[in-house]
Amino acid sequence: MFATAATALAIIATPFLSFGIFVALEGDTTILGIGAVFMAGSLLSAIGLAATVVTHTYSEIRHQGFSASTEWGLRSMVYGGTRAVETVTAVGFLFGVVSFILVGIVAGSVADLIWLILVVSVVPLHITVLAHAAVAIGGTITGMLPYGD
Repeated sequence: MFATAATALAIIATPFLSFGIFVALEGDTTILGIGAVFMAGSLLSAIGLAATVVTHTYSEIRHQGFSASTEWGLRSMVYGGTRAVETVTAVGFLFGVVSFILVGIVAGSVADLIWLILVVSVVPLHITVLAHAAVAIGGTITGMLPYGD
Protein backbone atom coordinates (compact mmCIF):
# COMPACT_ATOMS: atom_id res chain seq x y z
CA MET A 1 0.00 0.00 0.00
CA PHE A 2 2.82 2.42 0.85
CA ALA A 3 4.58 1.74 -2.46
CA THR A 4 1.42 2.36 -4.45
CA ALA A 5 0.61 5.54 -2.52
CA ALA A 6 4.14 6.92 -2.86
CA THR A 7 4.28 6.18 -6.57
CA ALA A 8 0.82 7.61 -7.25
CA LEU A 9 1.52 10.79 -5.28
CA ALA A 10 4.81 11.31 -7.12
CA ILE A 11 3.06 10.86 -10.47
CA ILE A 12 0.35 13.34 -9.47
CA ALA A 13 2.92 15.84 -8.19
CA THR A 14 5.04 15.84 -11.36
CA PRO A 15 2.77 18.03 -13.52
CA PHE A 16 2.11 20.39 -10.62
CA LEU A 17 5.83 20.83 -10.03
CA SER A 18 6.68 21.14 -13.72
CA PHE A 19 4.00 23.71 -14.46
CA GLY A 20 4.35 25.35 -11.05
CA ILE A 21 7.99 26.23 -11.65
CA PHE A 22 7.09 28.28 -14.72
CA VAL A 23 4.14 29.97 -13.01
CA ALA A 24 6.29 30.71 -9.94
CA LEU A 25 8.64 32.72 -12.13
CA GLU A 26 5.77 35.17 -12.59
CA GLY A 27 5.16 35.37 -8.85
CA ASP A 28 2.30 32.89 -8.19
CA THR A 29 3.53 29.93 -6.15
CA THR A 30 0.16 28.26 -5.47
CA ILE A 31 0.59 25.48 -8.05
CA LEU A 32 4.15 24.86 -6.93
CA GLY A 33 2.92 24.61 -3.33
CA ILE A 34 0.31 22.00 -4.31
CA GLY A 35 3.03 19.95 -6.03
CA ALA A 36 5.23 20.23 -2.96
CA VAL A 37 2.40 18.91 -0.77
CA PHE A 38 1.96 15.88 -3.05
CA MET A 39 5.73 15.25 -3.00
CA ALA A 40 5.77 15.50 0.80
CA GLY A 41 3.03 12.87 0.91
CA SER A 42 5.02 10.70 -1.47
CA LEU A 43 8.14 11.06 0.69
CA LEU A 44 6.22 10.17 3.87
CA SER A 45 4.73 7.12 2.12
CA ALA A 46 8.21 6.04 1.01
CA ILE A 47 9.53 6.44 4.56
CA GLY A 48 6.58 4.39 5.84
CA LEU A 49 7.29 1.74 3.22
CA ALA A 50 10.97 1.52 4.14
CA ALA A 51 10.20 1.33 7.87
CA THR A 52 7.60 -1.38 7.25
CA VAL A 53 10.00 -3.47 5.14
CA VAL A 54 12.77 -3.24 7.73
CA THR A 55 10.34 -4.11 10.56
CA HIS A 56 8.90 -7.11 8.71
CA THR A 57 12.34 -8.42 7.81
CA TYR A 58 13.55 -8.07 11.39
CA SER A 59 10.43 -9.88 12.62
CA GLU A 60 10.87 -12.71 10.10
CA ILE A 61 14.53 -13.21 10.94
CA ARG A 62 13.83 -13.11 14.66
CA HIS A 63 11.02 -15.68 14.51
CA GLN A 64 12.01 -17.94 11.60
CA GLY A 65 15.67 -17.33 10.87
CA PHE A 66 16.93 -16.66 7.38
CA SER A 67 14.34 -18.08 4.97
CA ALA A 68 16.85 -18.99 2.25
CA SER A 69 19.12 -20.85 4.65
CA THR A 70 16.50 -23.30 5.99
CA GLU A 71 15.11 -24.51 2.65
CA TRP A 72 17.10 -24.58 -0.53
CA GLY A 73 14.13 -24.77 -2.88
CA LEU A 74 13.69 -22.29 -5.70
CA ARG A 75 10.72 -20.63 -4.04
CA SER A 76 12.59 -19.95 -0.79
CA MET A 77 15.65 -18.67 -2.63
CA VAL A 78 13.56 -16.24 -4.69
CA TYR A 79 11.68 -15.10 -1.59
CA GLY A 80 14.88 -14.67 0.41
CA GLY A 81 16.58 -12.79 -2.43
CA THR A 82 13.58 -10.51 -2.91
CA ARG A 83 13.38 -9.81 0.81
CA ALA A 84 17.13 -9.08 0.90
CA VAL A 85 16.87 -6.56 -1.97
CA GLU A 86 13.87 -4.92 -0.31
CA THR A 87 15.69 -4.67 3.00
CA VAL A 88 18.96 -3.34 1.58
CA THR A 89 17.19 -0.65 -0.44
CA ALA A 90 14.95 0.25 2.52
CA VAL A 91 17.92 0.61 4.87
CA GLY A 92 19.79 2.63 2.21
CA PHE A 93 16.80 4.93 1.77
CA LEU A 94 16.32 5.43 5.53
CA PHE A 95 20.07 6.08 5.90
CA GLY A 96 19.83 8.65 3.08
CA VAL A 97 16.85 10.40 4.67
CA VAL A 98 18.53 10.62 8.08
CA SER A 99 21.79 11.79 6.48
CA PHE A 100 19.92 14.35 4.41
CA ILE A 101 18.27 15.82 7.51
CA LEU A 102 21.41 15.81 9.65
CA VAL A 103 23.71 17.22 6.98
CA GLY A 104 21.10 19.81 6.03
CA ILE A 105 20.88 20.97 9.64
CA VAL A 106 24.62 20.94 10.36
CA ALA A 107 26.13 22.12 7.07
CA GLY A 108 23.22 23.96 5.50
CA SER A 109 23.60 22.15 2.16
CA VAL A 110 23.38 18.52 1.12
CA ALA A 111 26.11 16.70 -0.80
CA ASP A 112 25.39 15.10 -4.15
CA LEU A 113 26.27 11.67 -2.75
CA ILE A 114 23.33 11.79 -0.33
CA TRP A 115 20.97 12.77 -3.17
CA LEU A 116 22.34 9.83 -5.15
CA ILE A 117 21.77 7.41 -2.25
CA LEU A 118 18.17 8.59 -1.92
CA VAL A 119 17.34 8.23 -5.61
CA VAL A 120 19.22 4.99 -6.19
CA SER A 121 17.59 3.31 -3.19
CA VAL A 122 14.00 4.54 -3.45
CA VAL A 123 13.40 3.52 -7.08
CA PRO A 124 14.33 -0.19 -6.71
CA LEU A 125 12.55 -0.28 -3.35
CA HIS A 126 9.23 0.60 -4.97
CA ILE A 127 9.78 -1.68 -7.96
CA THR A 128 10.77 -4.66 -5.80
CA VAL A 129 7.92 -4.23 -3.33
CA LEU A 130 5.33 -3.82 -6.10
CA ALA A 131 6.69 -6.87 -7.95
CA HIS A 132 6.71 -8.90 -4.73
CA ALA A 133 3.10 -7.91 -4.05
CA ALA A 134 2.04 -8.78 -7.61
CA VAL A 135 3.62 -12.23 -7.37
CA ALA A 136 2.05 -12.83 -3.94
CA ILE A 137 -1.40 -11.82 -5.21
CA GLY A 138 -0.93 -13.94 -8.33
CA GLY A 139 0.11 -16.91 -6.20
CA THR A 140 -2.94 -16.49 -4.00
CA ILE A 141 -5.27 -16.32 -6.99
CA THR A 142 -3.75 -19.34 -8.73
CA GLY A 143 -3.73 -21.24 -5.44
CA MET A 144 -7.51 -20.88 -5.24
CA LEU A 145 -8.12 -22.20 -8.76
CA PRO A 146 -9.24 -25.84 -9.03
CA TYR A 147 -6.84 -28.12 -10.93
CA GLY A 148 -9.31 -30.61 -12.32
CA ASP A 149 -11.06 -33.52 -10.67
